[in-house]
Amino acid sequence: MRVLILTVALLGSACQIDPVIMNPEPAHSGCRDAARDYCRYVLKEPHDGMDECMARHTFECESGKR
Repeated sequence: MRVLILTVALLGSACQIDPVIMNPEPAHSGCRDAARDYCRYVLKEPHDGMDECMARHTFECESGKR
């Protein structure tokens, strides 16, 4: 009886783990390139502020705020 319960529990948890393992996020979404070009050419961000600008706009792009 314990073996049956353990087997059912393991099979049930496998269904929840599978999508995380089998469906990884795309390696390159294009948001980073778009943010880099936006900061460089539109905002004309100085070199020392480029990392912060790219991080902010990449996040906004990937989260769907823009």
